[in-house]
Amino acid sequence: MHRRNFLKFVPALVTAPLTVPSLAQAKMPLRFIPLANLTSIDPIWTTAVATYNHAYMVYDQLYGWDGNQIRPQMAAGHDVSQDGLTWTFTLRDGLMFHDREPVLTRDCIPSLLRWGSRDSFGQVLMRYVNEIVPLDD
Repeated sequence: MHRRNFLKFVPALVTAPLTVPSLAQAKMPLRFIPLANLTSIDPIWTTAVATYNHAYMVYDQLYGWDGNQIRPQMAAGHDVSQDGLTWTFTLRDGLMFHDREPVLTRDCIPSLLRWGSRDSFGQVLMRYVNEIVPLDD
């Protein structure tokens, strides 16, 4: 290997051990220090960034942003009718609330309607929604 080609790989060789978590680090708690006090845990009724950050860390969504693209989170997926007017979302199996009760479709609809009535993007989106109905649990 020529010296020039070897030098291309030096940064990767030096930083590679830093990307592997050690066993000692895996046993340490994750500490989160927010930029402000958390005065509300309801992201629908406040615009506080601390509340939004908290909500994204503790609440599930039908779809979530992974930093690169939107992916299903609570949803197993969705189907769109041929005319594009009917969207059918399917929840993943095994979703549960903190008290071990199953998450059902009828639980999600009020949350979507609440979000759609308050959030600025939700308000625009809901102008194009005729109805949200549960097909089954």
